[in-house]
Amino acid sequence: MLKKHSGFRAVFISIAQANEGAQSTIQLPHIPEQKLSICEAILVNDVKMWKAVRKVWLNVVIEGIMKDYEAKHVLAQNYVKHYNRIMADFVGDDQETDISITNLSVQIFTVPTIAHNLVEFHNAFHIMAEYFRTELQEQKTDGGPLLLEQWMEDRHNEYDRVHHVLLDLQYLLSKPPAVTDTWSEKMRQSFYAGAQTFIRILAAFQGIDPHRRETHQHVEFESGEWEHVHKLAEPVWTIEERDIAVS
Repeated sequence: MLKKHSGFRAVFISIAQANEGAQSTIQLPHIPEQKLSICEAILVNDVKMWKAVRKVWLNVVIEGIMKDYEAKHVLAQNYVKHYNRIMADFVGDDQETDISITNLSVQIFTVPTIAHNLVEFHNAFHIMAEYFRTELQEQKTDGGPLLLEQWMEDRHNEYDRVHHVLLDLQYLLSKPPAVTDTWSEKMRQSFYAGAQTFIRILAAFQGIDPHRRETHQHVEFESGEWEHVHKLAEPVWTIEERDIAVS
């Protein structure tokens, strides 16, 4: 129905994205303080549904919302609004990643006009960078450097899921405004806030896997931590390059 009938799709969109106060809003048990649109409920309730149901809802969102630009724009705003909850659920999820609602991000953040709007008016750059920075801080010892081995070799692939945030940042910054575009003051402030947060991520790299001269005994095996550092640093530097290119 959603594929073939644009009229039915329009009705579905109007109901699914109805704002707070509409009859179609939903109050979820684990978020009792908020009344959510159906679209928002799909985003934040994804991991609590059965696998088959998740596949169906993902397909419904793609066919019913993503093919309409304005609806896709609203979806993107809701995705950023609930980004921390969506990603926290995704990181703790034990199901295959191909059924996750997070698969929508590549289709959302690679649309230049939507990405620019999210950075300017919804602080997307800062929100994503801050989420990753928080996850990174949890891998630090008290006052010490990052300890990456346990995190990256965890059998639940926690790092691989957190890495999704870095991909989102790459998508978000992949199409900077044209050189001829005039940046609004709001865009400058929002981008600056995101860049400042990202610099704090880079600062956390200080002291990872330091190489020191050993003067007391022969070192038979070098630390394998450099592999983890490279795995973490490569996507981060890609984002930094885009950050510099945009600024």
